[in-house]
Amino acid sequence: MYSPPASAQQLEAWGLLASDIAAVEVFEENIPAFDLFAYMSTQWMVGFGGATGLKYEVAHSYLDRRKLGIDEFENRMDDLRIMEQAALAVMREQQKEK
Repeated sequence: MYSPPASAQQLEAWGLLASDIAAVEVFEENIPAFDLFAYMSTQWMVGFGGATGLKYEVAHSYLDRRKLGIDEFENRMDDLRIMEQAALAVMREQQKEK
């Protein structure tokens, strides 16, 4: 998702090491969902306990500009919610480990 890759200093600001970042293959059928999730990477709502969820109005705007049919729009939002919940679970687990 980063181009160019994040520097060691940038990673450290988020509590990460270069070894925390892994290259993964995204299957072709998942690229639209991955692209949406990547686009939303700066759209987390954050409270005192950390991230609480994504700003769906930003996702709606992004998808509206692509003039998707209702089924494809809903499928992308479903995919986004799945990835959001998985990301929140990982973030919560990481908070417990601190």
